[in-house]
Amino acid sequence: MLQKWKIEEKDGYKRIENEGGAELGIASNSKVNVLTVDGYAFKDFLGNGQLLPYEDWRLSYEERARDLAARLSIEDIAGLMLYSAHQIIPAKGELAEVFGGTYDGKAFDESKVNPWDLTDQQKEFIVKD
Repeated sequence: MLQKWKIEEKDGYKRIENEGGAELGIASNSKVNVLTVDGYAFKDFLGNGQLLPYEDWRLSYEERARDLAARLSIEDIAGLMLYSAHQIIPAKGELAEVFGGTYDGKAFDESKVNPWDLTDQQKEFIVKD
C-alpha cells in the first residue's frame, strides 16, 4: 500500500502530515509509536500495534470519546478529575497570582517541585471531596 504521510523532525519534535487528514505531533523521545493503516499514520497510544477506535482520527469525536471513556479505569477517571481549566498547573509569573495553586504554601517558582506534583488545593480536594 502506498504511504500517504510524511514526517518532519526538528527541535526534538516529529510532525506527521497525513494526505487530506490529520496532522500529528510526537516528541522525538516519546514512547508512542506510529502505526500505518490504509497508508495513513496514527498514534499507537496503547502500544499494542493495533489501531483502536479512539486512536483513529478518521472517526467522529463522539465515537472516539465513547471508546476512550469505556477503556478508562477508576484511577484514570480520578486523575482527570484533578484537572481544572481555571487553575493552570503549574502557573508561573503573573498567572500564578490569579490562577496558581501552592506547593507546601509556596508558589511553583519557589517551591522546587516537579511540574506534575499535586498542588495543596488538589490534595485538599482529594481528602475532603
